[in-house]
Amino acid sequence: MIRCLVVDDHPVLCKGLAGALAGEEDIEVVGQATDPHEGMRIGRNRLPDVVVMDIQMPGMGGLECCAELRTFESPPQVVFYTAFDDPGLLDQALEAGANGFVLKSAPTSDVVRAVRAVAAGRPFVDAQLTSSLLDRREREGVALSAREAQVLQLLADGMTTEAAGQELFLSPATIRSYAESAMRKLESRNRVHAIATALRRRLID
Repeated sequence: MIRCLVVDDHPVLCKGLAGALAGEEDIEVVGQATDPHEGMRIGRNRLPDVVVMDIQMPGMGGLECCAELRTFESPPQVVFYTAFDDPGLLDQALEAGANGFVLKSAPTSDVVRAVRAVAAGRPFVDAQLTSSLLDRREREGVALSAREAQVLQLLADGMTTEAAGQELFLSPATIRSYAESAMRKLESRNRVHAIATALRRRLID
């Protein structure tokens, strides 16, 4: 079971999202909080695998809360769930240590997919964020090979290394090699950073 904590300052939304996640057979909601400080307390006591939280909250903001959660001895994965589609927030979320980013305009099923992806160690970037990222800035001079771009695209879509390998008829080791090569070219510290950078530079969509 994926132990999940929901933190959002809108009580109705918080309760509704927690209910939707709890309805999944492989997800257990271990807590919900409408205050980030309460969310931190629950996180320390109940040790969730994944925390789904808003970015813009009064008091301690989601970014600060995320950075604090990542200092735990067994840090949870963090999915930001927000109404704001400012691409700059994605960079800030990554810096804070988040692995997932879902817009509130997306269906709840996307949040479920994000929770499952980050719990399995995979990044998840909301497809609706792509157009905003593409409009933000031009390509920045880094060229990925066609295969590197294909691999990052599949990983951005939430595929595992094994599934991407089956899709491209390549071994998981080869998929990892292409992903690592792309990370080096993009000077990214991990896969989610590489995917975000590739989206922002229009190298994938």
